[in-house]
Amino acid sequence: MAGLAVILVERQPESSGATGSAAPEVTLQAAGDPGRDPYTPSVVVPPSGSPSASPAPSASPVAVSASAGPGGVRTVNGGSAGLYGGTEQAAGCDVAELSDFLTSHTDRGHAWAAAEGIDIGGIPEYLSTLTPVVLRVDTRVTNHGFVDGAGTGFQSVLQAGSAVLVDDRGVPRARCACGNPLLAPTTDTAAPQYAGGPWPAFDAGAVAVVQPAPAPVGSLVLVDQNTGQLFTRPVGGTGTGDRPTTAPTAPARSSP
Repeated sequence: MAGLAVILVERQPESSGATGSAAPEVTLQAAGDPGRDPYTPSVVVPPSGSPSASPAPSASPVAVSASAGPGGVRTVNGGSAGLYGGTEQAAGCDVAELSDFLTSHTDRGHAWAAAEGIDIGGIPEYLSTLTPVVLRVDTRVTNHGFVDGAGTGFQSVLQAGSAVLVDDRGVPRARCACGNPLLAPTTDTAAPQYAGGPWPAFDAGAVAVVQPAPAPVGSLVLVDQNTGQLFTRPVGGTGTGDRPTTAPTAPARSSP
């Protein structure tokens, strides 16, 4: 199955995103850990039949190229088949609960909306366009916390197995274990300094950055965490529209 869903990745373009000359601090966040200063309680929905509070990490489908940028960070196309996982016919994140919490706690809702570039009144509609998936590779993002009535941004690596919401270009936009808004990471000119305890499988040379798909996609091809089979999930879907599918005829590749 891993061979069918291999995704080749490449060096992160240094022309994208913000830059910094000093070595950035990057917080490692395990899949089930809400981390520091969460926006909301966890809205993760465990896979059916599992007592775990978060989805179990699955094998990474990403084949890392020989060359690497600072810290070994690589990029991958957000629309690539098999980049994300999930459970067919089941959402890994309670989007309605997240929406209700943010709109009823207006201080957090305003900060969350500002991070995503929307108004607080647009949160329900915006969240309805996002798709619950599970990371299948450790992924670098700009994470956020909520402290003293305001949002704060920090660099983070989310462990494979983390439940997130992605947009119609496959880019992570919210973390379900804490409700935090997510944005693209900064681009480093120096190797990052990792903070927090690494998980056993953590490899700085295999961390990925998700680049937006070239155009919006109508559905994502996911890997079922329980069976290893591929299925499609419509963008904005929560499981009811999932359909089994087969592997693409050729592996998806990032743009040069």
